[in-house]
Amino acid sequence: MKSELAELDRISDYPTYWAARHPDREAMVLGDLRWTYADLARYVDLYARALWANGLRRGDRVAVLATAR
Repeated sequence: MKSELAELDRISDYPTYWAARHPDREAMVLGDLRWTYADLARYVDLYARALWANGLRRGDRVAVLATAR
């Protein structure tokens, strides 16, 4: 398993990797909100497609600004 994980190139590859193996396991919990790995992979793909549609390309940098809860 370590060798498979080492081959993942992008952070967005990880939800897809785990969704293929454990789609119904919980990946994220925030209060009453619960996402499975399949949910997380779907949303990562949705946001990646939106960023691509708006001109983001491989090698471009993306920052996330969020508050801690």
